[in-house]
Amino acid sequence: MHLVLLYTCITSLVLWSFIHDRDQESIAKILQSLFTMCFLVLLFSIFLSNENLSLTIFHLAKDLLIVSISAFLAQKLRSNKIALLMFAGILYVLIPQIHKVQPETPKTIQTDIADDAEFLLEFKSELSADRIKEIEEKTAGSLSIAFAPKDKSYNMDEYYILDIKDNSQIDKTIQILKTIKEIRWVEKNEILKTPELETKKEKSYFKKKYFDDPEVAKQWSVKTLDYAAVHATLKKIKPKKTALVAVLDGGVYGIHEDLKDNYVSTKASYDKDSNSHGTHCAGVIAAISNNGKGISSMVPDNSWVKITSIKVMNNFGFGTQQQIIKGIIEAADLGADVISMSIGGVSSQIREKAYSDAIEYANAKGTIVVVASGNSNVNARKSTPGNAKGVIGVAAIDTLLKKSHFSNTMEDIEMPLSAPGTDIYSTVVNNKYKTMTGTSMAAPHVAASVALLKAIDPSISTERAFKILRDTGKKSDNTKLTGKIIQPNLAIKKLIEGRSIFN
Repeated sequence: MHLVLLYTCITSLVLWSFIHDRDQESIAKILQSLFTMCFLVLLFSIFLSNENLSLTIFHLAKDLLIVSISAFLAQKLRSNKIALLMFAGILYVLIPQIHKVQPETPKTIQTDIADDAEFLLEFKSELSADRIKEIEEKTAGSLSIAFAPKDKSYNMDEYYILDIKDNSQIDKTIQILKTIKEIRWVEKNEILKTPELETKKEKSYFKKKYFDDPEVAKQWSVKTLDYAAVHATLKKIKPKKTALVAVLDGGVYGIHEDLKDNYVSTKASYDKDSNSHGTHCAGVIAAISNNGKGISSMVPDNSWVKITSIKVMNNFGFGTQQQIIKGIIEAADLGADVISMSIGGVSSQIREKAYSDAIEYANAKGTIVVVASGNSNVNARKSTPGNAKGVIGVAAIDTLLKKSHFSNTMEDIEMPLSAPGTDIYSTVVNNKYKTMTGTSMAAPHVAASVALLKAIDPSISTERAFKILRDTGKKSDNTKLTGKIIQPNLAIKKLIEGRSIFN
């Protein structure tokens, strides 16, 4: 309907100009009235649409520009009827193409609350069975232990899940919980979704050199982050340990031809992936380099880095806060050196203590946590768990080394870095490969870099790893919004300076 109105406006405008010199005043007045009416209806249709304000302004400006240019040229060409008709024909061809133009608007990841476990509660001390029953009666819900960490010296075992019977009573229940003296902290058990952005057809970015992986030229990050230099540097030294990276996602297709030799299975249920998101992230971290198959990674071989999967999202890409925190604890208890989390969303809560406590638990176990900043083009402090204390947050850059249009901004994040996130080619299920886009793709590049630093110095802390990557990182026009672009080879060289670890 919008396009029909726009066509009618332009047609009446052109015909009005076409007959104006022929003194057909009555017809000219009809066409003038038709143009005015259609133009007003067009404006009302834009304002009455269900689009947000920014889209309304965009479409209004676009249509006003089309009509204004048409009116100007129609007046200029009114004495040359052939030119006027040619202009009208060109305009009729271009209008559908112009109409398709949309502003680049990222998909905001909205959060909801789990139906079967609405609240995470932190208690000040252990509760007796009678007291648990009293709280359940007061809240009309049921309490159960939320987490079971191996190490009880931290407070993660003090968290409970509260499942209430009536979801319409969320706000009322919060007020009741605030009156219970044993409760130290209350937060909603939000549901997060695996971020999804449009994928594009892959293309080659450079001539293949150094690697015998047939599709490496489709990975622009190979050149931007200089994988060849990373491999050359690492050939001169030996790792102190094989760093283990736990991919917290919807599972990883661990038998992929370009992953299996670098993959460690901890549970069979974690080795399946219904939407390829986790598998794609795993390939960015540690696809097998120089095996004559698929793609490369900055990891030269599996003596340096291996990957594993902790499944925290269901087959539809959804996971609760409790499930994700359980995954963080599980990965830390497993001995993971790095956790790579390409999950998250805009939170409705000002602060989420449970995530920060889980990160603290992981850090205490020697695990460095790397998290995607989010794809909503907002300040990353609003996106969880990327805003949790103690994580390295990662923004996405595009092939021009500018902030990807969808990427959250990092000006208020404690430890911000950036890495390639637009049009990233990597592994997917069934031994296939695909291009995906998002901060989900940027975070694994940083996770791989951190893992290599861990392999060289197993005692390196989150803060020191971040500082090395920041200090050796590359500035861009958007550094204030993204953090520095990682340069893994320079970071590795800085770590090994002055050390006697060369062969």
